[in-house]
Amino acid sequence: MLKKTFLTAFAAVLFLFNSCGNKDITLTPESTEVKGDLKEYFTVVDKQFIVKYDEKGIFNKYIISIELQRTDVPFKFNTEGIEPMGTYGQSVNGNFGIGLELRDKDGNIVNTWSPTATGFSGVYSHDDLSNLLRLESGETGQVRWSYDGFKDRKDKEFTFKVSSCLEIDKSLYSSSSKGSNSSNEWDSVIDSYEQFVNEYTAILKKVNSGDMSSYSEMAELMEKYQELAEKIEAASDELSSKQLKRFNKINSKLSSAIL
Repeated sequence: MLKKTFLTAFAAVLFLFNSCGNKDITLTPESTEVKGDLKEYFTVVDKQFIVKYDEKGIFNKYIISIELQRTDVPFKFNTEGIEPMGTYGQSVNGNFGIGLELRDKDGNIVNTWSPTATGFSGVYSHDDLSNLLRLESGETGQVRWSYDGFKDRKDKEFTFKVSSCLEIDKSLYSSSSKGSNSSNEWDSVIDSYEQFVNEYTAILKKVNSGDMSSYSEMAELMEKYQELAEKIEAASDELSSKQLKRFNKINSKLSSAIL
């Protein structure tokens, strides 16, 4: 859960500038079948979907939204404690995810989102996934992905396939699996995060003052994001109370700068 908190915080930090694009991009399912571990429980709604374009979006402005429908097959596992990929903690008994494969009209793969992906490589919102497990038979729910690749393409019509995964293994998230270096790992992660926030707030001041050089500096800063995200994924699951307090303090500084 704490890793998710870190990655969610980055959503407020990312500041990419994208050109306007076509608002009438359509997506058609190649099949209503959901591949993978959850194929018994969900199907793709058989209709054409329109890619939404967020004019005010800070990150990727194109939002892909796909609808899934709950089947009448009862879950063969206890959904309590089953959380989206990237969510960790002692109360988490397993993880699940939804993936998407996007193809152009010639059948070439345009982009793939793995069902095991987390952070900005995964779905747009964890809430989308969490809501799926609460659906009753026949009810539908949406799963979204953000993608900016459409702006560089002339295509308007695409097809897609949906995939899924379910990983249930309590031993993966038990306290006994934590390494002895977890504290040092998180100290390093928080150090990097604090440096990232400091650089971001400095550049943000330049942006607000109209300094055009800030745009290139922001682009360079975004390259550091991937390194930081990898550190977060590699770290153990839990922070100490002292580390969490420090993290919250850095987040308060970030919030003040943004406001």
